[in-house]
Amino acid sequence: KEYCDIITQLSSGSLNSSIGEVFLLHATDPTNLHNILFEGLDPEVAKNGNFGRGVYFAENAAKIDQYARVDKRFDSEGLLSELHDRIYSCSNRKHPHNVRYALVSKVILGNHVTTKDGKTQLMKTGDYQKDAAKGRILFRDKTKTELSDLEDSSTPSSLIGLPGKKVNTFREFVVFNRDQIFVEYLVAYHRERSLCDCGLKVSKRTVSKDSVNKGRTIYQCGGIDKNDEERGLKCDFIQMFPLCDCGKSAFIQTSHSVNNPNRKYYTCSEKGRPGHRKRYGQCNFFQWMGPSSYETGLSCKKQK
Repeated sequence: KEYCDIITQLSSGSLNSSIGEVFLLHATDPTNLHNILFEGLDPEVAKNGNFGRGVYFAENAAKIDQYARVDKRFDSEGLLSELHDRIYSCSNRKHPHNVRYALVSKVILGNHVTTKDGKTQLMKTGDYQKDAAKGRILFRDKTKTELSDLEDSSTPSSLIGLPGKKVNTFREFVVFNRDQIFVEYLVAYHRERSLCDCGLKVSKRTVSKDSVNKGRTIYQCGGIDKNDEERGLKCDFIQMFPLCDCGKSAFIQTSHSVNNPNRKYYTCSEKGRPGHRKRYGQCNFFQWMGPSSYETGLSCKKQK
């Protein structure tokens, strides 16, 4: 209850540009989230990456999405039970299934150094950047946790990795001191496909036919019309939501159990078919149609 009361009182202040304070994104495995949310992001437990052993951030969501692992379903007893109790049960929110998380943090970059190869600094000359003279080294130590002084003898507070040698598309921001990081928001999101197989923007529709699938959301090709089909163009892309863990449109089945007789639920449409496990691995996707009491009706104390 104390935690639930506190999160309703939190508010955000403005950014302090004089110390290089910015909003940046970070993503990780859900099993790490509880410690991060309640203890903070700690560079000391970070792994050594392309630009040293620190906490990595990005300004583009597409960059961090590749590190965001899926949280498949509500967990009342396993590794994610404590996290789910805090962010779902305490706030009476339903677990959205197959969700990923992004952390939005206030990060103080301060006086930063830039690099492309992760070994040497880049220096600013006029309005452009070029390789540092005499190959000025980036780190003081072999553990790559302490940055070398800049050419003006000042000590940098953070590192920015530029596209070039180590990364191809997006900038990366690395901080080596936990006091420069404050996790401001936790964003839960789903990956949604925006293009069909032929590269055109998908069309979002809803099943209106009076059937077991009525009301389900459908994504399908939105660019092929009858004239295109007559010219031999065809796109069979279609997805009906929700999707199972292997990315297929879930199949509706009926429960015959004593506790849930005749109740409809979603499951993997490919499960049990020849070659499925070899292609997709074990898919145990399960989701009741409609609200589930174990996800929406339990309080923090009952979850405990």
